[in-house]
Amino acid sequence: MREQVKANRAAGASGRRWHPLFIQQCIAIQRRSASAYNELSNILTLPSRRTLFEYTHAQTFEGGLDPNLLQRVVKELKEKMQAPDQESHVAITMDSMKLKEGLACNPRTGLITGFSALEGIDQQLADMEAGTDSIEGKEQATELFCIMLRSLTFKYDRVIAAWPCRNPTGQQIYSFVWRVIEALAMEDLNVVAVIADGASTNSRFFDLSGTQSVPGHKYPYKTRHPYRRNQWIWFIYDPVHQ
Repeated sequence: MREQVKANRAAGASGRRWHPLFIQQCIAIQRRSASAYNELSNILTLPSRRTLFEYTHAQTFEGGLDPNLLQRVVKELKEKMQAPDQESHVAITMDSMKLKEGLACNPRTGLITGFSALEGIDQQLADMEAGTDSIEGKEQATELFCIMLRSLTFKYDRVIAAWPCRNPTGQQIYSFVWRVIEALAMEDLNVVAVIADGASTNSRFFDLSGTQSVPGHKYPYKTRHPYRRNQWIWFIYDPVHQ
């Protein structure tokens, strides 16, 4: 009932914001009987079939370095290469995005992610009906730490890994980034640069990773590539403000 009140108060369909559990219920009904869902839509204000389609046909993402996503991106990148020996040199950029509270990161099921521990769906439904489905007191991811792959010879960039986290540390970022560099090396892609903004945690990552520095400069600027003999990985720190 509360979802109906919210939907009817919205200024048009584009202004409606559906609770993830409500979306999950609608998907379940629509899958059991599309005709029954259409009939209910004539009585109640429900998400459109297009909205449900976007949820059920989205890429499932569990967080972290997804092997299936990596394989798809690598294949797509290599299909664009005309000179693989030169064009296999790539860069990675890293950044954090703030997560909205209650964000549904798993569109296929409608389950709320971002929580370190999810309650059972029965309790969530009861909370929603009682109007007490707040996140207060539940530990929740506040950021999505993303790593993007960039070609150095032609226009191509894709996010290849993302970790939901809460105030990531430099040590965590160190683990994330080197995991990605290793995975790309196994796919014959040579990371030659890591690019990041001026966040203090990124500074810590460069401190942990760097082996070469310049007198008078605060942070190391390169390190040996652990999977490529006689090659360097260069650190480009806060390029926007340099």
